[in-house]
Amino acid sequence: MPEENFEKFIMNRGRRLFGLCRFAVEPDNKARLFSRKFLGALTLEATWMEETLDYYGSQHNVYWSRFRKVMAAAKMFSSVSYTLCHILKALPSYHLLDISRNFGQEGEAAGSSLTGALVIIAQEILKVQTAPDQSALPRAEDFEEATFTGKLDRDVITRPSSDPNITLISLATTFLNQSGDFGALVTAERKPSEYPGCFPDKISEEKLRTFKAQFHNLQSSYDTYLSQTDLENGDQSILPLRGHVSIIYHLLEAAAGFSHYYERHIVAVKTGDDSEGPFLPLSRDHHLALLFDFFLAFAGFYFLATKQLCRNLIAAYSEKDEITVGIPQYRGFHVRPSTFIASIVEHYGSKVTMTLNGEEYDAGTAFDLFRANEQISMAKKAYIKDRAASEGILANLGGIDQKYWPGQVQLLILKLMDENVINLSSGKSLSLEGVLPKPEEDPYDYFQRVITRFMNFAKIDINQQDLRVTFAGDKRVLRDIKALAEAGYGEDRNGNNTHLPAQLTYLKRNH
Repeated sequence: MPEENFEKFIMNRGRRLFGLCRFAVEPDNKARLFSRKFLGALTLEATWMEETLDYYGSQHNVYWSRFRKVMAAAKMFSSVSYTLCHILKALPSYHLLDISRNFGQEGEAAGSSLTGALVIIAQEILKVQTAPDQSALPRAEDFEEATFTGKLDRDVITRPSSDPNITLISLATTFLNQSGDFGALVTAERKPSEYPGCFPDKISEEKLRTFKAQFHNLQSSYDTYLSQTDLENGDQSILPLRGHVSIIYHLLEAAAGFSHYYERHIVAVKTGDDSEGPFLPLSRDHHLALLFDFFLAFAGFYFLATKQLCRNLIAAYSEKDEITVGIPQYRGFHVRPSTFIASIVEHYGSKVTMTLNGEEYDAGTAFDLFRANEQISMAKKAYIKDRAASEGILANLGGIDQKYWPGQVQLLILKLMDENVINLSSGKSLSLEGVLPKPEEDPYDYFQRVITRFMNFAKIDINQQDLRVTFAGDKRVLRDIKALAEAGYGEDRNGNNTHLPAQLTYLKRNH
């Protein structure tokens, strides 16, 4: 295709784009550029021009590939600016909770930076015009934001909501469940010097688009099941949930665009047209500062606020109950069972307590559950002492030389093992060599010291079947804790892994 013919084609078919750019470079119009009508029009024309250039092979042409770079910038920056403009206009309807920074003020500052970038982009686009465009400029009033006072009456009849346990609680739980990797991404504290090194392992367009899709799904679920329902209308504390999910979604949408431009058009390896370097409407530092310090930072602030909001809603709407179950047979609430229980509580996002002998523990914290082992150990030692006393062997030791006690105590332990009172850990030895009675000890004290020694070294455990704990809280959590307890807390009596019930497959994904 002759170059002059293609140039005429672009000049003719791009008149709307060039008109918008001429409007943008007029100093008097700068304040009007940050409006949805202007930004929407520019996004549409830049998208059409980019697709046209791609269709005719601009990426393989030295002259037009540069113009193609500028189109990519025009599309991304106008699209992100539109998203930010939309957020700022929608702020009053989001019912956002207070955070440590002022989004409105910082959003206006970010919008000013984006507007400056758009002016630079418009100036670059106009460089391809070989002759002045004589067509009329767009009118300033075409891009004015609506100034209608007030809003329409809210006279739509609210629809009855389904069971909030299936709608609101499910939505809040879903938010908490998908928060792990996302929370680490948006709440991490980073220095500006560390920003470039975050790509692509910690931050990437791919990761951000994945998270964006998840929050878009949450927004859609809210609109489908909760919006305009009697539940939403009757409880104002629900309203911030939709606003927070929406603002996080839109911030991620903008962040994904900024990440795409940085990865694809600033640092990616190119060929052919790289002699002029990347097109930078903003400096690299300013580009990364907007991405990390504004879009991702505020996504992190609203994410943390939403987590607490979801926990509050779950606490208010979840059904409460309590269950009583046995303790883990192998070493009580050690790492595996305690972690599983805490993960179940975290999965549903509600508070659950565990009670043992009148003392309460936080079931959502593995380290707090560990504390119960002190009570369990004391109870097991008291139990085994009573069982040993009932056998009569210890009573008969008082009248014989202490040097015979170790052998008799070993026989007693073997007898209790046969009766399934004591469980021997796999591969362990119960030798009492060097563990001799002390002169001041009676047979019961010596037996107790031997048992304590073996327990401390994880050689044995005591099977006390009647030792039970009570969990209280959200019915959904208790249902899964009961299933875990019935499955031996994921281990056998020797501490080996066992299969978990199908309803607890989410535990396998998290460990």
